[in-house]
Amino acid sequence: MDLSEFATRPELKGECYLCDNCKRTCPKNISGRGIAMEHRKNKPLPSLKVRLQKNPYLLRNVQKKNTKSLLYLGCNYPGQFPETCKKLIGICREDGIDFSVDCCKKPVAQTGVELSNDSIFDHVKDRGIERLICCCPNCYNMMKGRSDIEVISIFEYLHERGLLNELPQENIPLYIPCGDREHLEFFKYIEPHLKSYHKEYNKIHCCGLGGGGKHTPEVAEEVEKKFQALHETYGEIWTYCASCSIAFQRYNMDHIVNILSAFLGVNEAPSTEYMKNVLAFRRLPHDI
Repeated sequence: MDLSEFATRPELKGECYLCDNCKRTCPKNISGRGIAMEHRKNKPLPSLKVRLQKNPYLLRNVQKKNTKSLLYLGCNYPGQFPETCKKLIGICREDGIDFSVDCCKKPVAQTGVELSNDSIFDHVKDRGIERLICCCPNCYNMMKGRSDIEVISIFEYLHERGLLNELPQENIPLYIPCGDREHLEFFKYIEPHLKSYHKEYNKIHCCGLGGGGKHTPEVAEEVEKKFQALHETYGEIWTYCASCSIAFQRYNMDHIVNILSAFLGVNEAPSTEYMKNVLAFRRLPHDI
């Protein structure tokens, strides 16, 4: 099936992971993600549960001071990599920068539910914030260009601070998350500090969490098997997306390395106590 046929098959809208790899290989630059989202806007995927959890995010802990820059941790990084997030909070505190734990609402938007820019930026509008520092590629893409607020990646910020040093490992089995594949806004700050790497994992279009694959279990199962097969060969996987690490844990993959954590010297494995962590971050004080 090609993209022109997909445009006439709205019943397949839930089988697209929204990675848009098809656009990057299409000679006519047609976006499968765009087609899928048009189908979903006409008839959204089931979204009640995700809307109740994410809009607004029930476990948010937004900034207490109106600092010009804001460390935007998102919702999954604190649950998966709590010590890494605490290290970032400390680094940003030295710069007079507060933090926010919140959801960018992408999980809601990708079901096809329309969201206003006001609802996406409800925690930062009219607070004097000029720049968001995003840890998550999904948050970055969701928020960049939607307001006058500048949006940068955490790796750009660490580059500005001179805190990115070469990682000693060689031939790293890298997985670039689909949220960063088109423009590489995160990876362009990462790559100069890697000795060597390969992208065999990127033969797989999405980690399996994106776009609504859970609505089509047979497609999700195929993705899982592909990752497990490559993991048998390489024994580990490196990425910089907390959501991807959730998927890899579900696939019973071990040696999941978060590149941000490695750069910071924390070298933290994905936590097995996600809910405990997000509850702790809900009450984390803003000492700034």
